[in-house]
Amino acid sequence: MTPNDCCRACGEPNKRYRPKRRICRDCDAAAARERRALKKEGQLKVAVPPPQPKPRWLPKEPREQGPSILVVPDGQCGPDTPTWHWAALGRYINRKRPGHVVFLGDHWDWGSLSSYDGALSKAAAGYNTDDDYDAGCRALMLMFSEVENFDCIKWHFAMGNHENRRDKAVKHEPHISIKDPRIALWGYGFEVHEFLDVFEIEGVHFSHYFCRNAQGTVTQSKRGMASAAVQGKREMRSCIAGHKQGLDTAIIENGWKRVRSIICGSFYDHDEDYLTGQGVQYWRGVLMLNDVRDGDYELCEVSLEYLRRVYGCSTRSP
Repeated sequence: MTPNDCCRACGEPNKRYRPKRRICRDCDAAAARERRALKKEGQLKVAVPPPQPKPRWLPKEPREQGPSILVVPDGQCGPDTPTWHWAALGRYINRKRPGHVVFLGDHWDWGSLSSYDGALSKAAAGYNTDDDYDAGCRALMLMFSEVENFDCIKWHFAMGNHENRRDKAVKHEPHISIKDPRIALWGYGFEVHEFLDVFEIEGVHFSHYFCRNAQGTVTQSKRGMASAAVQGKREMRSCIAGHKQGLDTAIIENGWKRVRSIICGSFYDHDEDYLTGQGVQYWRGVLMLNDVRDGDYELCEVSLEYLRRVYGCSTRSP
């Protein structure tokens, strides 16, 4: 054993020497007993671990979720159109409980007042318009019969060009008595917005259709935009319209805010004759806008086929 192998505490060679610590095991045990005694008396300071470096990415604070909006496109309810999907829609609303429900208009078809069939002449001749009126009311009754406490939901109705048929007929033929759909809507608690009036919910603007031209002015009001992209670029705000069959969506990034545009105008299970057999293959359903904030939202498409599979049969006991 060399002098370097001596214990640095007692200075004596020891067979129980620990080379790594340069101390014998007896001195090491004695030092450990002394440390335990000082720690017990509170005189020994315990080493504090060094602070951990902060991660480069920190999760954001959870924010409160925005309200949800259910958008119901054109219903085109007539005396001979199917109505099963209205009861299914009521069950869907009762399950999801959105904060707002927005009807985009043309709920009543008013085929008896169509200008393409000589509406005013038919009405003046005593054509029965009550069947058209009752068809739309029947659809609303089927839907609301499945919704519990529907007065807790905010209901909005944008009058469409088909509802406007009734107003034009009464204006041109004052002696004709045609029931006003506003009375039925007010009875269910709807906030009715007149034809082509624009209303806003959480930064999303709604109307039956938007008719602004490329210069930003309105020179006609007979038709809407050709596509959702054109609608978003001309309005430069998040907007949703009906009137046109199918589903067309667009997202426009303008550098400081996201603009979302949607055109959806078909929530019915029948085919329109004027589209012929070539034009009946289009999307049909409703849209759920989740977490709506400042014009942005999470879009959920609910097709008519999905409502048929999941909510087509009654969930209530007979």
